[in-house]
Amino acid sequence: MKGRKKTTKGISTIIGSIFLIQIITISVVLFLYVINNETYTVTHATKAFDNVSQFAVLMESYSNNKTYVITTSPIIITHVIYPNGTITNTSIAVKYTVPASTILGQQKWAVIVTNEGTWFNVTPINVTVIS
Repeated sequence: MKGRKKTTKGISTIIGSIFLIQIITISVVLFLYVINNETYTVTHATKAFDNVSQFAVLMESYSNNKTYVITTSPIIITHVIYPNGTITNTSIAVKYTVPASTILGQQKWAVIVTNEGTWFNVTPINVTVIS
């Protein structure tokens, strides 16, 4: 009888060790899976932001009673859409800054389309537009 109890204790220790090893293995695999998914998500988001940052950003600045259109990199304005629906095909090169009056002419605002396919609304800061 004494020999049997030792064998039983030995088997239960082995079975307990196997369960413990399985729990540790599953935990490590699950941890690595989660880390891999997070890394993939961060990498994918970073690539998406890199793609967005490739396009020039266009903004307006007001200085000396004039409104200027400023870009983060040189662009070409290919189309100008005016409030009356007129679409003008143009080729205005903007190398970082250009007066808004060059783009707008006599109009109060316009939507411009760049050679990158992005579009922006240009409205001089000192103009009130009432529809």
